[in-house]
Amino acid sequence: MTSIKPAPPCTIVIFGAKGDLTKRLLMPALYNLANGKQLDDKLKLIGLDHNDLTTDSWRTLLNDALQSFTKDAGAEFHPAKIDQARRLEYTIFDFENAADYAKLKERLSSGNVIFYLAVAARFFGTIAEQLGKAGLLEESDGIFRRLVIEKPFGSDLPSAQALNLRVLKVAREPQIYRIDHFLGKEPVQGIMPLRFSNGTFEPMWTREYVDSVQITAAETLGIERAGNFMKRPARCATWSPTIFSAC
Repeated sequence: MTSIKPAPPCTIVIFGAKGDLTKRLLMPALYNLANGKQLDDKLKLIGLDHNDLTTDSWRTLLNDALQSFTKDAGAEFHPAKIDQARRLEYTIFDFENAADYAKLKERLSSGNVIFYLAVAARFFGTIAEQLGKAGLLEESDGIFRRLVIEKPFGSDLPSAQALNLRVLKVAREPQIYRIDHFLGKEPVQGIMPLRFSNGTFEPMWTREYVDSVQITAAETLGIERAGNFMKRPARCATWSPTIFSAC
């Protein structure tokens, strides 16, 4: 069995640290990677958000969320137990305030950094530009800086192209990761094998016969206070065979 080389030492800065995305998807994923020895022991996580929290209260919030997953045996993330997270730091942060980015730069004067934008889409361009203006995306001497942008990357083609231009003004393409975590779900990952390994579907699943593939992910949990976050035009999610990178 081939051993997996752990990721290099780095700091992960999470914009939107208190949000639902961070609690339900990002932290469980990082927890699994840490348990699998795929993260460096020196990895640090800095959470940024406008909410009035402390490092201790943020740790408690995330710990309680992770603990709740242990009670659902059918959940994708279902560890036997949760160890208390200790490599987490929280800072109250204004995404539009240049002074806050200057303070962040002082904390990240050296070393590898991943900036993860788990925020409402309206902040994507603003945060990227502020990081660029503060010099936080500059790379040198083998040090990497990465910018991870969650879905939705634009609401249509023109808005996606406009956002792409804003981001590429402050970061190089190899630094940017556009993430749609639902493309990593098993039903989506199984579409390509289902088509190409099935003699019945393979000749039929072509552009002449298939306009789009739509997948509905039905969930039992509520959106809680995510109403304002989700205020955007309703639309069906359409899959296309695009390759997405992950950090």
